[in-house]
Amino acid sequence: MLGGILLSCSSATKKSQLEDNVRNYFLSLRRSDSPAVVSFVHPKKKEEFLEKSLKLDSVHISLTEVETIFPNEDLSQAIVSARLEFFSPDQMGLHSVKRKFSWVFHPEAKTWLLDETGPFGSSFQSSD
Repeated sequence: MLGGILLSCSSATKKSQLEDNVRNYFLSLRRSDSPAVVSFVHPKKKEEFLEKSLKLDSVHISLTEVETIFPNEDLSQAIVSARLEFFSPDQMGLHSVKRKFSWVFHPEAKTWLLDETGPFGSSFQSSD
């Protein structure tokens, strides 16, 4: 019985941590806080992520709205859908996009990390 309670608490903690990390990632993204944004990225993806995050310098994000967070059953992976609104001087005007973001639980770090190679996740229509 005690094992079941501990497992339940552990699951609740992991879900809460996922929600916190997702919320803080998007807050950092909206603030264009590149060091904070990168701190949420899985170590294996950081190098490529850093190359693609240069786009952050030329984009002003006016809205980030997390729509859904879907963790898998064993709480090792999650898919997050979010809507972003941004202004880009290169493409005059306000743009709104819905993107998906993959997250994984990193057992050594004991935290959830973004498992993407770029700050804007990927498209629902195709993988990019």
